[in-house]
Amino acid sequence: MSSMKSRIKKLFLNGNEKDQKLGAKLKESGAQDLTAGTCPRGADVNTGTAVDYKDISQIPDILIKYPAIYLINHELSPAPFGHARTLLTLPKKIKDTLRDPKSTVRGYNNAKASGREWWDYNPAEKLLGPPDDEEFKKDTTEFFNQSIKILQNICHQFNSRRQLIPQEVSEDVGFSTMRYLRYSPDVIDQQQPQNPDQSTYNTVLNSHRADDNGEAIPHIEAHTDLDILTLITATEPSGLYVWNRRGERIPL
Repeated sequence: MSSMKSRIKKLFLNGNEKDQKLGAKLKESGAQDLTAGTCPRGADVNTGTAVDYKDISQIPDILIKYPAIYLINHELSPAPFGHARTLLTLPKKIKDTLRDPKSTVRGYNNAKASGREWWDYNPAEKLLGPPDDEEFKKDTTEFFNQSIKILQNICHQFNSRRQLIPQEVSEDVGFSTMRYLRYSPDVIDQQQPQNPDQSTYNTVLNSHRADDNGEAIPHIEAHTDLDILTLITATEPSGLYVWNRRGERIPL
């Protein structure tokens, strides 16, 4: 996997030298810049581009120029936010039964200092969902299956140019994980002390951040996802931002 990621990174870095030609190519192909008219959240033109799912073959070229895309007309069912909300607001004693003591990417987990809690599902492992809730299991797995098909299709577009993502990887049952994620002051342990002497990756991500009144607020520090592609569906407002190549923070 590491060699595959380095090959993709090299492809993107090499692509930066061709931005001018790519811009003209995108304009000819009809790719839309993200503006208030093309993106419901009114993202800045420098954030990315809106891509119609029927034009998915353009994505490898577009991602060389933009850090993110807004995928439209993908026919993905509405995200099961109701189930996510139900699970992540269950009593603590029930959520604790949904933990995998050996993993932070399966079942329920939280980071109290930063006010984050999440629940992960991967079809390679048994679903650790709410007890006696077959509808949760059905809707969650159906949405995952629809989403994974989109990600696999995007991977195929990269492979049509150059073999970057082995087919046995993208079609593996454990290829991707779906996460329900929540940021809430309800999760924060207000008494948890800060330790400014520590500067590890996890410490930075999970450290306290306070408002003007000294109250801890839910957050996550700027970071780069470690996986190849991240497909995000968010509530409004999402509270999510992407850094463009000008070093500007743009809301999604």
